[in-house]
Amino acid sequence: MTLSEWTPAIGGVGGAYFLASSGDLTIEIEKCDRNQRRHITELRAILFGPDRQVIQDITIPDDGLTSDGGMGPTQTATLFTQVQHPGIYGMMVMVSNDRYGEDILWRFRTNCSKYLIETSRGHKDARHEEPIVLLDPDRAGDVCFLPRSGQFEIHLSDLPNTISAVALFDANNQIVATLPVADGKTSYTVAPNASRGEHPYRLHFPKAQATVVIDGVTRWDDTDVYPDLSLWSPSVDAYFPLPQTRWLITPYQQTIYGALNEEKTVLLNIHNNDAKETTVDLSLTFPEQSWQAHLSTGQITVKSKETVPVELTFTVPSNAAIVHVHAQSGNHPVTTYATLKVHPGKTPTHIPLNLPLVLKPFLHENEQFGYKPDYPVENQVYFDPQNRPYIRASEGVMTYRKTWQTIGAAQSVSSAHAGPWTKVAFDADGDIYVLAMNQGVPTLFHSSDDGQTFKGYPLPT
Repeated sequence: MTLSEWTPAIGGVGGAYFLASSGDLTIEIEKCDRNQRRHITELRAILFGPDRQVIQDITIPDDGLTSDGGMGPTQTATLFTQVQHPGIYGMMVMVSNDRYGEDILWRFRTNCSKYLIETSRGHKDARHEEPIVLLDPDRAGDVCFLPRSGQFEIHLSDLPNTISAVALFDANNQIVATLPVADGKTSYTVAPNASRGEHPYRLHFPKAQATVVIDGVTRWDDTDVYPDLSLWSPSVDAYFPLPQTRWLITPYQQTIYGALNEEKTVLLNIHNNDAKETTVDLSLTFPEQSWQAHLSTGQITVKSKETVPVELTFTVPSNAAIVHVHAQSGNHPVTTYATLKVHPGKTPTHIPLNLPLVLKPFLHENEQFGYKPDYPVENQVYFDPQNRPYIRASEGVMTYRKTWQTIGAAQSVSSAHAGPWTKVAFDADGDIYVLAMNQGVPTLFHSSDDGQTFKGYPLPT
Protein backbone atom coordinates (compact mmCIF):
# COMPACT_ATOMS: atom_id res chain seq x y z
CA MET A 1 0.00 0.00 0.00
CA THR A 2 1.43 3.35 -1.09
CA LEU A 3 0.09 6.52 0.48
CA SER A 4 0.21 9.92 -1.16
CA GLU A 5 2.16 12.84 0.23
CA TRP A 6 0.54 14.62 3.12
CA THR A 7 -1.82 17.37 2.10
CA PRO A 8 -0.88 20.81 3.40
CA ALA A 9 -1.99 21.40 6.97
CA ILE A 10 -5.54 22.77 6.84
CA GLY A 11 -7.59 25.04 9.05
CA GLY A 12 -11.35 24.79 9.01
CA VAL A 13 -13.53 21.71 9.16
CA GLY A 14 -15.63 19.82 6.65
CA GLY A 15 -13.94 16.77 5.17
CA ALA A 16 -13.06 15.18 1.86
CA TYR A 17 -14.49 12.99 -0.92
CA PHE A 18 -12.69 10.08 -2.54
CA LEU A 19 -13.40 8.49 -5.92
CA ALA A 20 -12.45 5.01 -4.79
CA SER A 21 -11.78 1.99 -7.00
CA SER A 22 -12.24 -1.61 -5.88
CA GLY A 23 -9.70 -2.73 -3.28
CA ASP A 24 -8.26 -1.19 -0.13
CA LEU A 25 -9.07 2.41 0.79
CA THR A 26 -6.80 3.88 3.46
CA ILE A 27 -6.84 7.42 4.86
CA GLU A 28 -4.37 8.50 7.53
CA ILE A 29 -5.41 11.72 9.26
CA GLU A 30 -3.21 13.88 11.47
CA LYS A 31 -4.32 16.57 13.93
CA CYS A 32 -2.46 19.23 15.91
CA ASP A 33 -3.99 21.51 18.56
CA ARG A 34 -3.09 25.21 18.38
CA ASN A 35 -3.94 25.75 22.09
CA GLN A 36 -5.07 29.33 21.65
CA ARG A 37 -8.20 29.07 23.81
CA ARG A 38 -9.35 27.04 26.79
CA HIS A 39 -11.35 24.54 24.76
CA ILE A 40 -11.30 20.77 24.60
CA THR A 41 -10.77 20.14 20.87
CA GLU A 42 -11.44 16.54 19.95
CA LEU A 43 -11.35 15.82 16.24
CA ARG A 44 -13.94 13.34 15.02
CA ALA A 45 -13.50 11.72 11.60
CA ILE A 46 -16.26 9.60 10.04
CA LEU A 47 -15.68 7.46 6.97
CA PHE A 48 -18.87 6.75 5.01
CA GLY A 49 -19.72 4.92 1.81
CA PRO A 50 -21.45 6.11 -1.37
CA ASP A 51 -24.80 5.07 0.17
CA ARG A 52 -23.99 7.01 3.38
CA GLN A 53 -23.39 3.83 5.34
CA VAL A 54 -21.05 4.75 8.22
CA ILE A 55 -17.97 2.55 7.94
CA GLN A 56 -15.71 3.90 10.67
CA ASP A 57 -16.02 6.60 13.34
CA ILE A 58 -12.83 7.65 15.14
CA THR A 59 -11.81 10.39 17.58
CA ILE A 60 -8.41 12.05 18.00
CA PRO A 61 -8.38 13.50 21.54
CA ASP A 62 -7.37 16.91 22.80
CA ASP A 63 -3.64 17.07 23.56
CA GLY A 64 -4.29 18.16 27.16
CA LEU A 65 -2.11 21.28 27.01
CA THR A 66 -3.17 24.63 28.44
CA SER A 67 -4.34 27.59 26.35
CA ASP A 68 -0.83 29.07 26.39
CA GLY A 69 0.88 25.79 25.62
CA GLY A 70 1.64 26.65 22.01
CA MET A 71 1.37 24.26 19.11
CA GLY A 72 0.77 20.77 20.44
CA PRO A 73 2.15 17.44 19.29
CA THR A 74 0.80 15.71 16.20
CA GLN A 75 -1.63 12.84 16.71
CA THR A 76 -2.70 10.44 13.96
CA ALA A 77 -5.43 7.90 13.27
CA THR A 78 -6.24 5.66 10.31
CA LEU A 79 -9.51 5.06 8.46
CA PHE A 80 -9.76 1.91 6.37
CA THR A 81 -12.27 -0.06 4.34
CA GLN A 82 -12.35 -2.73 1.66
CA VAL A 83 -14.10 -1.23 -1.37
CA GLN A 84 -16.30 -3.82 -3.07
CA HIS A 85 -17.77 -1.46 -5.68
CA PRO A 86 -16.30 1.80 -7.04
CA GLY A 87 -18.00 4.93 -5.79
CA ILE A 88 -17.71 8.29 -4.07
CA TYR A 89 -16.66 7.71 -0.45
CA GLY A 90 -16.51 10.51 2.08
CA MET A 91 -14.71 11.56 5.26
CA MET A 92 -16.51 13.98 7.57
CA VAL A 93 -14.25 16.03 9.88
CA MET A 94 -15.57 17.99 12.85
CA VAL A 95 -14.03 19.39 16.03
CA SER A 96 -15.67 19.78 19.44
CA ASN A 97 -16.14 23.38 20.64
CA ASP A 98 -14.68 24.62 17.35
CA ARG A 99 -17.22 24.64 14.54
CA TYR A 100 -15.05 26.89 12.33
CA GLY A 101 -11.89 24.81 12.78
CA GLU A 102 -9.86 27.73 14.13
CA ASP A 103 -8.24 25.94 17.10
CA ILE A 104 -6.68 23.00 15.28
CA LEU A 105 -4.93 22.15 12.07
CA TRP A 106 -5.21 18.83 10.30
CA ARG A 107 -4.07 17.05 7.18
CA PHE A 108 -4.28 13.60 5.63
CA ARG A 109 -2.74 11.22 3.15
CA THR A 110 -4.37 8.37 1.28
CA ASN A 111 -3.84 5.59 -1.21
CA CYS A 112 -6.79 6.91 -3.26
CA SER A 113 -5.52 8.80 -6.32
CA LYS A 114 -8.64 10.97 -6.74
CA TYR A 115 -9.95 13.16 -3.92
CA LEU A 116 -11.35 16.61 -3.19
CA ILE A 117 -11.32 18.58 0.06
CA GLU A 118 -14.36 20.47 1.32
CA THR A 119 -13.31 22.73 4.19
CA SER A 120 -16.64 24.40 4.88
CA ARG A 121 -16.23 26.24 8.16
CA GLY A 122 -19.71 26.36 9.67
CA HIS A 123 -22.55 28.86 9.34
CA LYS A 124 -21.94 32.55 9.91
CA ASP A 125 -24.56 35.30 9.83
CA ALA A 126 -22.96 36.87 6.80
CA ARG A 127 -22.52 36.30 3.08
CA HIS A 128 -21.97 32.60 2.44
CA GLU A 129 -18.20 32.43 2.27
CA GLU A 130 -16.06 29.37 2.97
CA PRO A 131 -12.38 30.41 2.83
CA ILE A 132 -9.67 27.82 2.29
CA VAL A 133 -7.14 28.07 5.11
CA LEU A 134 -3.60 26.73 4.64
CA LEU A 135 -1.38 26.48 7.72
CA ASP A 136 1.81 24.80 6.52
CA PRO A 137 4.52 27.46 5.89
CA ASP A 138 7.36 24.94 5.97
CA ARG A 139 6.50 23.56 2.54
CA ALA A 140 5.18 24.64 -0.86
CA GLY A 141 1.59 23.85 -1.75
CA ASP A 142 -1.12 24.15 -4.39
CA VAL A 143 -4.83 24.88 -4.37
CA CYS A 144 -6.50 23.37 -7.45
CA PHE A 145 -10.06 24.45 -8.21
CA LEU A 146 -12.67 24.49 -10.96
CA PRO A 147 -12.88 28.13 -12.12
CA ARG A 148 -16.06 30.11 -12.63
CA SER A 149 -16.99 30.48 -16.32
CA GLY A 150 -17.13 34.29 -16.18
CA GLN A 151 -14.94 36.88 -14.56
CA PHE A 152 -13.88 36.10 -11.00
CA GLU A 153 -11.68 37.51 -8.28
CA ILE A 154 -9.03 35.86 -6.12
CA HIS A 155 -8.14 37.35 -2.73
CA LEU A 156 -5.24 35.97 -0.68
CA SER A 157 -4.33 37.06 2.83
CA ASP A 158 -2.28 35.86 5.82
CA LEU A 159 0.60 35.04 3.47
CA PRO A 160 4.14 34.81 4.94
CA ASN A 161 6.15 38.01 4.61
CA THR A 162 9.02 35.98 3.18
CA ILE A 163 7.28 35.26 -0.15
CA SER A 164 7.09 37.83 -2.93
CA ALA A 165 4.53 36.28 -5.31
CA VAL A 166 1.96 33.55 -5.89
CA ALA A 167 1.53 32.00 -9.35
CA LEU A 168 -1.80 31.21 -11.02
CA PHE A 169 -1.94 28.52 -13.73
CA ASP A 170 -4.85 27.72 -16.07
CA ALA A 171 -6.37 24.36 -17.06
CA ASN A 172 -3.56 23.82 -19.60
CA ASN A 173 -0.90 24.47 -16.94
CA GLN A 174 -0.04 27.78 -18.60
CA ILE A 175 0.69 30.66 -16.30
CA VAL A 176 -2.16 33.18 -16.14
CA ALA A 177 -0.59 35.69 -13.78
CA THR A 178 2.00 36.21 -11.08
CA LEU A 179 0.32 37.82 -8.07
CA PRO A 180 2.74 40.13 -6.20
CA VAL A 181 2.49 39.92 -2.40
CA ALA A 182 2.63 43.00 -0.17
CA ASP A 183 1.95 43.00 3.58
CA GLY A 184 0.84 39.38 3.37
CA LYS A 185 -1.91 40.12 0.84
CA THR A 186 -2.60 39.98 -2.88
CA SER A 187 -5.55 39.83 -5.26
CA TYR A 188 -6.23 39.26 -8.94
CA THR A 189 -9.19 39.41 -11.31
CA VAL A 190 -9.42 36.68 -13.96
CA ALA A 191 -10.93 38.03 -17.18
CA PRO A 192 -14.10 36.42 -18.55
CA ASN A 193 -12.34 35.48 -21.80
CA ALA A 194 -9.49 33.64 -20.09
CA SER A 195 -8.96 29.95 -20.92
CA ARG A 196 -11.19 27.54 -19.01
CA GLY A 197 -11.76 23.88 -19.92
CA GLU A 198 -12.72 20.81 -17.89
CA HIS A 199 -9.54 20.75 -15.82
CA PRO A 200 -8.81 22.81 -12.70
CA TYR A 201 -6.86 26.01 -12.29
CA ARG A 202 -3.92 25.93 -9.87
CA LEU A 203 -2.65 28.46 -7.35
CA HIS A 204 0.96 27.73 -6.38
CA PHE A 205 2.20 28.94 -2.99
CA PRO A 206 5.98 28.89 -2.32
CA LYS A 207 4.94 28.46 1.31
CA ALA A 208 1.53 26.90 2.02
CA GLN A 209 0.22 29.50 4.42
CA ALA A 210 -2.75 31.60 3.29
CA THR A 211 -6.42 32.39 3.63
CA VAL A 212 -7.82 31.85 0.15
CA VAL A 213 -11.03 33.41 -1.17
CA ILE A 214 -12.07 32.63 -4.76
CA ASP A 215 -15.32 33.68 -6.44
CA GLY A 216 -17.28 30.59 -7.43
CA VAL A 217 -15.22 28.35 -5.12
CA THR A 218 -15.39 29.85 -1.63
CA ARG A 219 -18.11 32.44 -2.20
CA TRP A 220 -20.95 32.42 -4.68
CA ASP A 221 -23.74 34.30 -6.36
CA ASP A 222 -26.84 33.32 -8.35
CA THR A 223 -24.91 33.04 -11.62
CA ASP A 224 -22.57 30.28 -10.46
CA VAL A 225 -23.00 26.85 -12.04
CA TYR A 226 -21.85 25.05 -8.87
CA PRO A 227 -22.82 27.26 -5.91
CA ASP A 228 -22.15 26.30 -2.27
CA LEU A 229 -19.62 23.59 -3.20
CA SER A 230 -16.33 24.60 -1.58
CA LEU A 231 -14.27 21.92 -3.29
CA TRP A 232 -10.53 21.90 -4.03
CA SER A 233 -7.52 19.62 -4.09
CA PRO A 234 -3.80 20.11 -3.41
CA SER A 235 -2.94 18.37 -6.69
CA VAL A 236 -4.21 18.60 -10.26
CA ASP A 237 -3.84 14.84 -10.58
CA ALA A 238 -6.05 14.26 -7.51
CA TYR A 239 -8.92 16.38 -8.82
CA PHE A 240 -12.05 14.60 -10.08
CA PRO A 241 -15.34 16.10 -11.41
CA LEU A 242 -17.39 15.92 -8.22
CA PRO A 243 -19.17 19.29 -8.74
CA GLN A 244 -20.55 18.03 -12.06
CA THR A 245 -21.65 14.67 -10.62
CA ARG A 246 -22.83 15.68 -7.15
CA TRP A 247 -26.10 13.99 -6.09
CA LEU A 248 -25.89 11.67 -9.11
CA ILE A 249 -28.25 9.14 -7.52
CA THR A 250 -30.49 9.64 -4.46
CA PRO A 251 -31.87 8.68 -1.99
CA TYR A 252 -28.51 7.25 -1.01
CA GLN A 253 -30.17 4.52 1.06
CA GLN A 254 -33.72 3.26 1.53
CA THR A 255 -35.18 0.61 3.83
CA ILE A 256 -38.49 -0.95 2.81
CA TYR A 257 -40.77 -3.42 4.60
CA GLY A 258 -43.48 -5.44 2.85
CA ALA A 259 -45.52 -8.63 2.83
CA LEU A 260 -43.80 -11.76 1.52
CA ASN A 261 -43.90 -11.88 -2.31
CA GLU A 262 -45.52 -8.43 -2.46
CA GLU A 263 -44.46 -6.42 -5.49
CA LYS A 264 -43.33 -2.91 -4.61
CA THR A 265 -41.75 0.03 -6.41
CA VAL A 266 -39.47 2.76 -5.13
CA LEU A 267 -38.22 5.83 -6.94
CA LEU A 268 -34.59 6.80 -7.41
CA ASN A 269 -33.67 10.33 -8.48
CA ILE A 270 -31.02 10.66 -11.17
CA HIS A 271 -29.58 14.17 -11.08
CA ASN A 272 -27.35 15.91 -13.61
CA ASN A 273 -25.44 18.70 -11.87
CA ASP A 274 -23.33 19.30 -14.97
CA ALA A 275 -23.64 22.38 -17.16
CA LYS A 276 -24.54 20.20 -20.14
CA GLU A 277 -26.84 17.26 -20.91
CA THR A 278 -25.60 13.78 -20.05
CA THR A 279 -26.56 10.13 -20.16
CA VAL A 280 -26.40 7.99 -17.03
CA ASP A 281 -25.98 4.21 -17.16
CA LEU A 282 -27.76 2.25 -14.43
CA SER A 283 -27.26 -1.32 -13.22
CA LEU A 284 -27.88 -3.57 -10.21
CA THR A 285 -25.57 -5.73 -8.12
CA PHE A 286 -26.49 -8.01 -5.23
CA PRO A 287 -23.87 -8.18 -2.46
CA GLU A 288 -25.40 -11.41 -1.20
CA GLN A 289 -27.82 -13.78 -2.93
CA SER A 290 -29.67 -12.32 -5.92
CA TRP A 291 -33.44 -11.80 -5.74
CA GLN A 292 -36.19 -10.35 -7.94
CA ALA A 293 -35.50 -6.67 -8.60
CA HIS A 294 -35.25 -4.69 -11.81
CA LEU A 295 -34.96 -1.09 -13.04
CA SER A 296 -37.37 0.61 -15.40
CA THR A 297 -34.41 1.56 -17.62
CA GLY A 298 -30.70 0.86 -17.92
CA GLN A 299 -29.84 4.26 -19.35
CA ILE A 300 -31.38 7.68 -19.04
CA THR A 301 -30.70 11.09 -20.56
CA VAL A 302 -30.84 14.01 -18.15
CA LYS A 303 -30.67 17.69 -19.04
CA SER A 304 -28.41 20.10 -17.19
CA LYS A 305 -29.45 20.76 -13.58
CA GLU A 306 -32.49 18.49 -13.90
CA THR A 307 -33.56 15.41 -11.96
CA VAL A 308 -35.35 12.43 -13.50
CA PRO A 309 -36.99 9.64 -11.46
CA VAL A 310 -36.31 5.98 -12.24
CA GLU A 311 -38.38 3.10 -10.89
CA LEU A 312 -36.87 0.15 -9.05
CA THR A 313 -39.46 -2.62 -8.86
CA PHE A 314 -38.95 -5.70 -6.68
CA THR A 315 -40.68 -8.63 -5.03
CA VAL A 316 -40.31 -8.81 -1.25
CA PRO A 317 -38.15 -11.89 -0.53
CA SER A 318 -38.48 -14.34 2.36
CA ASN A 319 -35.39 -12.94 4.11
CA ALA A 320 -33.82 -9.50 4.42
CA ALA A 321 -32.05 -8.60 1.19
CA ILE A 322 -29.88 -5.84 -0.28
CA VAL A 323 -29.33 -4.47 -3.78
CA HIS A 324 -26.95 -1.74 -4.93
CA VAL A 325 -28.06 0.57 -7.76
CA HIS A 326 -25.03 1.80 -9.69
CA ALA A 327 -25.01 5.04 -11.67
CA GLN A 328 -22.26 5.98 -14.11
CA SER A 329 -21.98 9.46 -15.61
CA GLY A 330 -21.70 9.61 -19.37
CA ASN A 331 -19.82 12.93 -19.35
CA HIS A 332 -17.27 12.07 -16.67
CA PRO A 333 -15.43 8.97 -15.37
CA VAL A 334 -17.48 8.83 -12.17
CA THR A 335 -19.43 5.83 -10.87
CA THR A 336 -21.25 5.60 -7.56
CA TYR A 337 -24.21 3.77 -6.06
CA ALA A 338 -27.25 3.85 -3.79
CA THR A 339 -28.53 0.96 -1.67
CA LEU A 340 -31.98 -0.56 -1.13
CA LYS A 341 -32.60 -2.79 1.89
CA VAL A 342 -35.81 -4.88 1.92
CA HIS A 343 -37.30 -6.70 4.92
CA PRO A 344 -40.32 -9.04 4.91
CA GLY A 345 -43.00 -8.13 7.46
CA LYS A 346 -44.33 -4.98 9.08
CA THR A 347 -42.27 -1.90 9.78
CA PRO A 348 -41.20 -1.45 13.42
CA THR A 349 -42.89 1.97 13.46
CA HIS A 350 -45.83 0.48 15.41
CA ILE A 351 -43.51 -0.78 18.16
CA PRO A 352 -42.80 1.55 21.13
CA LEU A 353 -39.41 3.22 20.92
CA ASN A 354 -36.63 2.00 23.13
CA LEU A 355 -35.59 5.32 24.65
CA PRO A 356 -33.34 7.22 24.74
CA LEU A 357 -33.26 7.58 20.96
CA VAL A 358 -29.60 7.88 19.99
CA LEU A 359 -28.86 10.15 17.03
CA LYS A 360 -26.07 8.90 14.79
CA PRO A 361 -24.62 10.25 11.51
CA PHE A 362 -26.81 9.43 8.49
CA LEU A 363 -29.02 7.09 10.54
CA HIS A 364 -32.40 8.70 9.83
CA GLU A 365 -35.91 7.44 10.51
CA ASN A 366 -36.04 5.42 7.30
CA GLU A 367 -32.82 3.55 7.97
CA GLN A 368 -33.76 2.85 11.59
CA PHE A 369 -37.44 2.03 11.27
CA GLY A 370 -38.24 1.69 7.58
CA TYR A 371 -40.38 4.81 7.95
CA LYS A 372 -41.25 5.97 4.43
CA PRO A 373 -44.41 8.11 4.38
CA ASP A 374 -46.47 8.28 1.20
CA TYR A 375 -47.00 12.05 1.51
CA PRO A 376 -44.61 14.81 0.35
CA VAL A 377 -41.94 15.56 2.94
CA GLU A 378 -40.33 18.63 1.35
CA ASN A 379 -42.14 21.12 3.60
CA GLN A 380 -44.51 21.39 6.54
CA VAL A 381 -48.23 20.53 6.37
CA TYR A 382 -51.00 23.15 6.55
CA PHE A 383 -54.73 22.47 7.06
CA ASP A 384 -57.69 24.33 5.62
CA PRO A 385 -60.89 25.09 7.65
CA GLN A 386 -62.19 21.61 6.73
CA ASN A 387 -59.00 20.04 8.14
CA ARG A 388 -57.71 18.94 4.73
CA PRO A 389 -53.89 18.83 4.39
CA TYR A 390 -51.87 20.95 1.96
CA ILE A 391 -48.12 20.91 1.31
CA ARG A 392 -46.02 23.23 -0.83
CA ALA A 393 -44.00 20.81 -2.99
CA SER A 394 -41.51 21.36 -5.81
CA GLU A 395 -44.21 20.63 -8.41
CA GLY A 396 -46.71 23.06 -6.87
CA VAL A 397 -49.30 22.63 -4.11
CA MET A 398 -50.26 19.10 -3.10
CA THR A 399 -53.32 17.97 -1.17
CA TYR A 400 -54.99 14.71 -0.22
CA ARG A 401 -58.14 13.68 -2.11
CA LYS A 402 -58.19 9.90 -1.57
CA THR A 403 -54.63 10.07 -2.93
CA TRP A 404 -51.98 12.80 -2.85
CA GLN A 405 -52.28 15.00 -5.95
CA THR A 406 -51.07 18.29 -7.31
CA ILE A 407 -53.76 20.96 -7.53
CA GLY A 408 -53.87 23.77 -10.06
CA ALA A 409 -51.47 21.80 -12.26
CA ALA A 410 -52.43 23.78 -15.37
CA GLN A 411 -51.86 27.09 -13.60
CA SER A 412 -48.62 29.00 -13.38
CA VAL A 413 -48.40 28.28 -9.65
CA SER A 414 -47.31 24.72 -10.44
CA SER A 415 -44.21 25.95 -12.25
CA ALA A 416 -43.50 29.08 -10.22
CA HIS A 417 -40.52 28.92 -7.90
CA ALA A 418 -41.54 28.70 -4.24
CA GLY A 419 -38.26 30.14 -2.99
CA PRO A 420 -38.36 30.57 0.79
CA TRP A 421 -42.18 30.71 0.83
CA THR A 422 -43.33 27.26 1.89
CA LYS A 423 -46.53 28.31 3.64
CA VAL A 424 -50.06 27.57 2.38
CA ALA A 425 -52.62 29.96 3.91
CA PHE A 426 -56.42 30.05 4.01
CA ASP A 427 -59.12 32.60 4.76
CA ALA A 428 -62.40 31.99 6.61
CA ASP A 429 -64.07 30.80 3.40
CA GLY A 430 -61.36 28.23 2.70
CA ASP A 431 -59.76 30.14 -0.19
CA ILE A 432 -56.12 29.14 -0.76
CA TYR A 433 -53.15 31.53 -0.87
CA VAL A 434 -49.49 30.83 -1.73
CA LEU A 435 -46.50 33.02 -2.57
CA ALA A 436 -44.05 32.26 -5.39
CA MET A 437 -41.57 33.85 -7.76
CA ASN A 438 -43.29 33.88 -11.14
CA GLN A 439 -40.95 34.85 -13.99
CA GLY A 440 -38.79 36.74 -11.53
CA VAL A 441 -41.68 38.64 -9.94
CA PRO A 442 -42.95 37.97 -6.38
CA THR A 443 -46.55 36.82 -6.88
CA LEU A 444 -49.52 36.04 -4.63
CA PHE A 445 -51.53 33.13 -6.00
CA HIS A 446 -55.18 32.78 -4.96
CA SER A 447 -57.73 30.01 -5.49
CA SER A 448 -61.42 30.15 -4.57
CA ASP A 449 -62.35 26.71 -6.01
CA ASP A 450 -60.38 24.28 -3.82
CA GLY A 451 -57.27 24.68 -5.91
CA GLN A 452 -58.73 23.76 -9.28
CA THR A 453 -57.55 27.12 -10.61
CA PHE A 454 -55.20 29.80 -9.31
CA LYS A 455 -54.94 33.44 -10.27
CA GLY A 456 -51.67 35.31 -9.80
CA TYR A 457 -51.32 38.85 -8.44
CA PRO A 458 -47.85 40.40 -8.91
CA LEU A 459 -46.62 42.13 -5.76
CA PRO A 460 -44.83 45.47 -5.68
CA THR A 461 -41.13 45.01 -4.98
